[in-house]
Amino acid sequence: MRTLSSTYPDGLFLKQTYILKNNNLMRLAMQEAEASGFKAIVITVDSVVRPQHRTLPLKDSEFLMTLLSKEENQMVNYIFEEDEESYRAYKEGPLGLTKYMVRQGIRDTPMDIGVIRWVKSVVPNMKVIVKGILTGKAAREAVDNGADAVWVSNHGGRQLDSVPAALDVLSEVVDAVKGTQAEVYIDSGFRTGNDVFKALALGARAVFIGRPVLWGLSVN
Repeated sequence: MRTLSSTYPDGLFLKQTYILKNNNLMRLAMQEAEASGFKAIVITVDSVVRPQHRTLPLKDSEFLMTLLSKEENQMVNYIFEEDEESYRAYKEGPLGLTKYMVRQGIRDTPMDIGVIRWVKSVVPNMKVIVKGILTGKAAREAVDNGADAVWVSNHGGRQLDSVPAALDVLSEVVDAVKGTQAEVYIDSGFRTGNDVFKALALGARAVFIGRPVLWGLSVN
């Protein structure tokens, strides 16, 4: 994070995080983001449900098997459990945080809305954005509990089948937070400028894209 912010000092950086079982790890990562000049914490709340590995199967690979290794992740879980010094010593070592988050870290229970206020208490100078919102009710609840912005997203259709398209619920979310200072962002399936203009016309403040960026980078 410090490398990014120092390399691109004029950039706008957001720190995305899942709701982890280990609050200490979340706290350390968020404080590192704050110290690195990041402007906001993005709490992703739609990962209680595991990705659609049945309909979108992952191919076996050495990388994936290492990523999902139970033994290695238990070691990471032990290291990061409560010990700040261990975290600082190992965060850039061979035991990656990705392994921790995939297998041991992400909570498998619905989000406690109080986590928004907890995040704001940990990094009071940062904005808090809640990502994975698909209803007006959820958007309003997040804002009423301290969220500075809500991010309409179905995780690019990867996480749970049969959820509505993000664009279809955008107007409902915008209406739900009307009269507040909260901004509304959106992602999931945007591929053209025409798509972006539609979202802006429906009230989104910003549109985020994911896979097209990777496709472009892969050309090089």
